[in-house]
Amino acid sequence: MAGMPFMWAEAKRHFFDRRGLERLMRRQTLRALSKWGAFVRHRAREMVRKKKRSAPGQPPASPTGLYRDSIFFALDPDSLAVVAGPVRFSRSKTPPVPEILEHGGYVNTRDGRGAYIDPRPHMQPAADEVNDQLERLWAPSLK
Repeated sequence: MAGMPFMWAEAKRHFFDRRGLERLMRRQTLRALSKWGAFVRHRAREMVRKKKRSAPGQPPASPTGLYRDSIFFALDPDSLAVVAGPVRFSRSKTPPVPEILEHGGYVNTRDGRGAYIDPRPHMQPAADEVNDQLERLWAPSLK
């Protein structure tokens, strides 16, 4: 009986460290999510060109580069979530510019009339392209 505690300690050493494994998987998950966010941001910025206009159905144009440079990503380590997209330009009551560009919608023009803006998707196609690579981003964490 005297050797029992030592035997239990010796046997326990041969099992994996659950907390250590959880920490490792969390770190690898955060790394993969951060890469995903960075790749989506990069691809979306590539899709938005510096030109005068864009055709409906094509990614939007950003003549000054302001819209393209407003695309960021953020990682929330507490909820293991990542968000990528353009920041909102103003807090006005009108629909936000990024939402109108992505999905289309009505805006007020300078002369007071309304106009419909056709969708110019860029964030969803960028995310779809990167989603195809998601398994490759997570693969190193499974080794």
